[in-house]
Amino acid sequence: MENKSENTGSQNPKWNLHGYVIEQSGKDLFSWTLYTHIHTDTEWEVVWGECFRIGETLLMGSYKIMDNLRKDCDDPDDPVTFLPTLPKWDKTKYFVKGVDAGGVGLKDCVTGELVTDQKITDAIMPTLGFVKASK
Repeated sequence: MENKSENTGSQNPKWNLHGYVIEQSGKDLFSWTLYTHIHTDTEWEVVWGECFRIGETLLMGSYKIMDNLRKDCDDPDDPVTFLPTLPKWDKTKYFVKGVDAGGVGLKDCVTGELVTDQKITDAIMPTLGFVKASK
């Protein structure tokens, strides 16, 4: 199934992962974009980063500030308008944010919550290069 986002004008497939716009740029290469309010509902800071897929996990790199935007409420590129139109991310079961800064834990793509099953994290995190802290 072809996934085009008419709202943003890009031909690259895009998905919504708990407020992050995930855009595919290669077979297992992606980027993420997050729109955050600055001061009002119409002023946005746009941050983005690169990410890639290894097996069942999407690894999201640290962010870079892209731009500060002021959007009209009726603007079709307003994240409040276009994020709900994107399909939910379903290409991996898990994701890890901030991987180039040590990672913030394994999260479930469906719930967005940290995976609390230690057997799952112990099985997956070392395969991604994360070393379990010794006690």
